[in-house]
Amino acid sequence: MQHEHVGSYMVYLPMELHVHIRHKLITDPETTISQLRSLRLVCKLFDTLWSPMVMHNMTLFTGDPIHHVNRLFDIVRDKGTTAAFTTTLTLRNWEFLEFRWSFWKLRNPWHYLSLDTLRHFKETLYCVQARRYASLLPDKLQLPYLRCVRLFFPRSESNWATYHLTRMLTAFSQLTELELTIAVNVDMAYVAQCLRHLQGLRKLKLVILYVRRLGYLPQPEINRFSRFIADNHNITHLTLRPCTRNFNLSELFLDVPSNRPLILEHVSCNDNCQNFEGLLPHIQSLSSFEFQCDRSNTWCTTLSDAGIFPPTIKAYSLDPQITIYLMKHPGIVGLSIYEEGGTMSAIEGDQLCSILAQHSATLHYLKITSPNLTLMLRTLQNELNFKQCKNLREIVLNGRYGAFYSPLTRALWESDKSYHEKQIFPVLAHLNCSLTVVLKYVQVAIFDACVEFCGKSDDSFVCNLAGRLVLEPWAT
Repeated sequence: MQHEHVGSYMVYLPMELHVHIRHKLITDPETTISQLRSLRLVCKLFDTLWSPMVMHNMTLFTGDPIHHVNRLFDIVRDKGTTAAFTTTLTLRNWEFLEFRWSFWKLRNPWHYLSLDTLRHFKETLYCVQARRYASLLPDKLQLPYLRCVRLFFPRSESNWATYHLTRMLTAFSQLTELELTIAVNVDMAYVAQCLRHLQGLRKLKLVILYVRRLGYLPQPEINRFSRFIADNHNITHLTLRPCTRNFNLSELFLDVPSNRPLILEHVSCNDNCQNFEGLLPHIQSLSSFEFQCDRSNTWCTTLSDAGIFPPTIKAYSLDPQITIYLMKHPGIVGLSIYEEGGTMSAIEGDQLCSILAQHSATLHYLKITSPNLTLMLRTLQNELNFKQCKNLREIVLNGRYGAFYSPLTRALWESDKSYHEKQIFPVLAHLNCSLTVVLKYVQVAIFDACVEFCGKSDDSFVCNLAGRLVLEPWAT
């Protein structure tokens, strides 16, 4: 008897082939960690195969000084605590390894026999041990599948931690993603110099933090990283989060040859960034753009005049500049608006509904807060415009609430935590039978109430929507 084959042939491959495919994908620089993580959702076999590879993050360090020493000792002595399948390495709190105590007290401890002095003496001994072990890490830390490193430079008193943190990266030739978090008073020239050996990055995130005890904001020497960016000419994703005003974007690309610009596919920045003209040569192939500001979208005019319209846009406010930009856009694929939960006006809601209807043929993804979408759908004309978005595949409803909402919105939410979602579901249910609705930043009880509301609805379309609700819990 001939049996009909059911399911994917991929599942029936020998395990040796699965492991071989896994190794090829992990070592492929074109494949991102997020893409690898999505493979876990295929089936139980793929979850078992990929979970150890993509869901592992090692952090050095967390906890007290004793924990630092013990962790370093285990790694250096190969006690089995190093995770062979680690894909992300976070290096933070290394300021503990910088000497901040007088060596005179080490040489003459009996003159300072107070409890406080003994405590400092003990901490210093831990520091001496940890520094010795840390210097051996580049030769001992074996992470063959590492893809992303997050570096934190919170202090500027010493270059010891900077040197050893960056020296460790020499052991990771397969590294493609780097996230730098630097205090504004750190010696950026030295950091850039120590990073000069890295030349294979695809993604770079640069965060500059404000230091409270300084009392002022010195202008960071961002141009020090221009040589570093030029050496990593394969960068496709760039994220910038400066804490100071007048952050001139052109200074980042001073050393990039004019005849060989970067090919950036994704750019994310905030309102401290200026001179977007400096970005233009490098964003001719831009596919997504994010601007983190709840006041004014200062980037719109520059990109519009240059004819640059990325298919995916993430903005935090809807002002006249971005409204005009979206109306000129040839075809939006993904749109995120009011990410931080700001409240739109009735006029802005009408404008956004018209824009969504204009791009209904291409729009596949929408992210918005539940109260704002409820406001948008308050009129029949807006509802009809929104129902034109038949090609939507996923809509994310941000359920984060705060004091910025009107008293009426707050009162409705207090009386029924899922009030706004219940107003939205009957409209969403008639858009697309395969539409996925993600509820983000909502409590489990609210999510359960939404599922129950859909499941008990007399409308078969709304009832069917219950199986397509997805919960994205509060970020941890």
